[in-house]
Amino acid sequence: MVVLDIVMPDMDGLQALASLRFTALSRTRALRLRFRWLEEGETIHGLAGKHPILLYQALFLPILLLAIAGFLLFWSFSGGTPVAV
Repeated sequence: MVVLDIVMPDMDGLQALASLRFTALSRTRALRLRFRWLEEGETIHGLAGKHPILLYQALFLPILLLAIAGFLLFWSFSGGTPVAV
């Protein structure tokens, strides 16, 4: 732990260990995913995945607005009258 104290004096042992684990997991994920846009000698220092729920939350409003805009566009071209099916 002496090396960690020299490299990161403001972090305690557990935070330093967590940081090293994150770096090691990031490297493992990067090697497994094989990013084709990486040049020779480039490395990824941090790679984190987000939960899919966050994606759905971020896409909800844009999809809703797109659906409303599509409905209004269809309604405007139909003459503004309700369409009977």
